[in-house]
Amino acid sequence: MSNFDYEKDIVESYKRKGFDVSFQDVNEVREICKVKLKAVKFEDKRFYMPILFADEMKNYIYRKTINEYSLEVTKLSETLKRMAVNMQKKMGVFLDVCDMHEDTL
Repeated sequence: MSNFDYEKDIVESYKRKGFDVSFQDVNEVREICKVKLKAVKFEDKRFYMPILFADEMKNYIYRKTINEYSLEVTKLSETLKRMAVNMQKKMGVFLDVCDMHEDTL
């Protein structure tokens, strides 16, 4: 098993579950792991890296997914606000027309 076979297996596992994992995502998680490994007091950090990478990839995808959903909710909220404003404007015009019609009766 080469040094990065575990990365490939982990990434493929998430892709099979429908998550979009890019090369950039893998690099970012790898960098997070490198920083954390510097603080670890193990003799041989090679054995810890696959465990750490799997855990950090899970955390990374979790945060990425929450951020994506938050952006979608924000966009939807803004769209609904615009629709409500437009509806209020149309109702205002409609009520004005109704008032004018009552004045002619």
